[in-house]
Amino acid sequence: RPRTLQRIKDCIESDKAAMTCYNSTDAEVELAKSLQIPLFGTDTQGAFWGTKTGNRQVFRDAGVNHPDGSYREIFTEEELCEEILALLKRCPSSRKIMVKLNDSFSGEGNTVLRVDETLQEALKDTDQKAKMVITEKLHNSLEYVAPGLTWERYYLQFQNLGGICEVFVEGAAEAKTSPSCQAFLNGNGDVRILATHEQML
Repeated sequence: RPRTLQRIKDCIESDKAAMTCYNSTDAEVELAKSLQIPLFGTDTQGAFWGTKTGNRQVFRDAGVNHPDGSYREIFTEEELCEEILALLKRCPSSRKIMVKLNDSFSGEGNTVLRVDETLQEALKDTDQKAKMVITEKLHNSLEYVAPGLTWERYYLQFQNLGGICEVFVEGAAEAKTSPSCQAFLNGNGDVRILATHEQML
């Protein structure tokens, strides 16, 4: 749309302007190039590192403490069952497992799978039996943070976005923290902290 582009150019001073957006895609990158202004957003080539899977891989490789869980990209129910089973074998005392969509915020893509007596007993049986119970729980008893979700609706998003599973961090609410930080990463690599805060869980 050359006319629209020209109207935008007429309204800005390209030497002073910059473009910012919540999620930058290839479309925003192309628009910024057409307008000849910098785009303040995540490089689309590095978008993976902003996902839950990417976060976990960065934490692991950097030696940052984080809950045990999956590190590979998961898109299917079968893969999710395998990862949950492997996680429960590593952490047999876990009573809750978090399942999260890769690209979500404010907890909207989070769910809780409770490890009850039925699942505990199945874990003592064969892997096939344990997977059957895990599958049944995914279908019928996940606890969703976002209201109105069902497994069918959630799984559609899961197949598209992918996701992870990890151990739920137990403990009194006042003993757990969830710090957050907003920073500006300049084109030359400089980092400027804009804000820090504690998220209420």
